[in-house]
Amino acid sequence: MKRNVGCLFRKEVLRMPKNVKTIRRVTIRLNRDLLYRFRMVCRMDDRSPNQKIRFMIRQYVADFEKRIEKIETEAHNGG
Repeated sequence: MKRNVGCLFRKEVLRMPKNVKTIRRVTIRLNRDLLYRFRMVCRMDDRSPNQKIRFMIRQYVADFEKRIEKIETEAHNGG
């Protein structure tokens, strides 16, 4: 049964419509203490850890673009 659940999940992911933007995954390694503290910060901000990381990355990129230069994305085809 457990094996079939995994297969069903992979099939769902593979059937994603082609017009949906591709979402890339990034894995980070954190020690247990830092992860616990980060989760507490996320709770206080009423965000999931994933939402908080995306928010922080967007802020960092926007700040970088203000200080240094605008990063063009049209040349990048998502590959």
